[in-house]
Amino acid sequence: MNRPTQHVPEPYDPGTHNRRSIRLRGHDYSQPGKYYVTVCTEAKQPLFGYIAEGQMHRNELGDYVALCWEWLAQQCIRTNPLRWNTDPENT
Repeated sequence: MNRPTQHVPEPYDPGTHNRRSIRLRGHDYSQPGKYYVTVCTEAKQPLFGYIAEGQMHRNELGDYVALCWEWLAQQCIRTNPLRWNTDPENT
């Protein structure tokens, strides 16, 4: 399996890197709760498979990501991923 090339981050530039935090002010994120994790690909490339008739069909890289997600759930005893899916609007 071909591994993705490593992305080298750009040096911090406050003119370019001006994202504001979407965290709730005063919320303690170390407490139990439901959290969403969104992973977007560069230029919305369909790197993990394709969508056909409303169904996600993972490719080899998509299967690897799924395997890593399941492994991560086993390593982090304080996490309990209820479910995960691929949203074609975020791929």
